[in-house]
Amino acid sequence: GRDAGEQCLKVDPNNSICHFWTAINMTLYGKEVGAFKMFFSLQAIRAHLNFVAEHAPSYAFGGAFRILGLIHQKLPGILGGDFEKAQDFFERAIHEAPEEPMNYLFLAKLLAENLNQPERPLMVGKKGLSVAPLPDDRFEGLEAKQELRALIKELKI
Repeated sequence: GRDAGEQCLKVDPNNSICHFWTAINMTLYGKEVGAFKMFFSLQAIRAHLNFVAEHAPSYAFGGAFRILGLIHQKLPGILGGDFEKAQDFFERAIHEAPEEPMNYLFLAKLLAENLNQPERPLMVGKKGLSVAPLPDDRFEGLEAKQELRALIKELKI
């Protein structure tokens, strides 16, 4: 997938879809070869995602912002991770695709796990559940709604 994405970008370097899926596949490849090796491709992954954020911000329901947020959430601070930047990226994903429950799920989890804001994740989770019903083929969004329900139940305990 990574190699196919790079070939796609040789043909059309301004194709946001190619940039998005190249970044995703580079990330998946990095998970397979190890975090250390993935660290060296992180700059390229971010560049691809930043291209998408600038040229097609709503593609994949704000997916570039979601992945950039995850990078900041998961990276240790010493390597550039930053929970507040992650929060900003998740909020930008919500702005670009307010109908996507996954965006709310990522923000609610971040708030619940890392930012010590006890009421806010509950509010974000409820807002994510209130989006319009999704078509049956929006598997990730439907799954995100289920996860939001479980997170809300956990937060209320």
